[in-house]
Amino acid sequence: MKIEKNAPAQPCMPMQDSLGRFFSPISGFTKYEYVVLEIYKILLKDTLNDSSVETNAMNGAIFFADYYFKKLNQLEDEKENISTIIQ
Repeated sequence: MKIEKNAPAQPCMPMQDSLGRFFSPISGFTKYEYVVLEIYKILLKDTLNDSSVETNAMNGAIFFADYYFKKLNQLEDEKENISTIIQ
C-alpha cells in the first residue's frame, strides 16, 4: 500500500449547512506539508532570525520530508512482499 503524501494530514469532519446538506470543509495541510512544517520547526528552533538560515532550513525540511516518505513507501513495499507460510 502506497503512502499518499498529498492526502489530508488530519481527518475532515463533515458539517451540515443551514439546508441540512452535509459537506466536507477544506482539509488543511496535506501529510507532506505537515511533515515539512514539523521538520522546519525543529531546524529553526535554535537559529537566529537570519533569512539565509531560514531558507536553508526550509530546503533541509523539504529534503528530509522527501526522504521520510521515500523510506515509508519502501517499508510498505517490503511488507507486501513478505510471504505468509500457512501450516
